[in-house]
Amino acid sequence: MFFEENTKEEVSRKLKNKTLFSLILVSFIGLGLSYLSISLIGNVYLNIGLILILSIVLGLFSYNLHNKNLLFNLLEYISNINDLDFDLNQIEGIPDEAIANIEKLYKNIRGSLKTQVEISTEIFNIVEELALSTSESLESTKLINSSMAIADNNIVEQNTMLKSTNQLSEEIYSSM
Repeated sequence: MFFEENTKEEVSRKLKNKTLFSLILVSFIGLGLSYLSISLIGNVYLNIGLILILSIVLGLFSYNLHNKNLLFNLLEYISNINDLDFDLNQIEGIPDEAIANIEKLYKNIRGSLKTQVEISTEIFNIVEELALSTSESLESTKLINSSMAIADNNIVEQNTMLKSTNQLSEEIYSSM
C-alpha cells in the first residue's frame, strides 16, 4: 500500500498547501518583475516580451503542478487497487487511455481471481476424493487384517488338530 489511511489525507493536504503556496509565490515574483520592468525599462515592447515570458513560465509552472496532482491521484488509485477497490469514479483528470488500461487490468485481475477460485475448488474436490479413497482403503486394510487374524487362528487350530491326529495315528500304529 502506498499510503496508510491517516496519511492519505495528510499527504493530500500538504500537496494542496504546497501547490497553493508555490502558485502564490510565483505570482508575486511575476508581479514584482512586471512592476520592475515597467518602472525601470521604458521600452513597451521589452515590457510586453517580459510579461509574455513570465506568463509562459507561470503557465508551465501551473501545468507542472497539475501533473503532480494527477500523479498523486494515480498513486492514490493504485493504493485503492491494492485494497481491491476498483472504483473508477474517484479518478479526476486521468486520460481515457489510462482509464481503459486500468479497466483492462481490472478485468484481468478478476479473471485471474476467478481462475484461482476454480482451481482451488477443483483441488479441494480432489482432496476430498483422496480422503474418501484413503478411508475406504483403511477400512479394506482393517477387513483384510481381521480376515488374516481369523485365518491365522484357523491354521493354528488345524495345526493342533493335525498334531493330535498324527499322535493318535502313531498310537494306533504302535498298538498294531
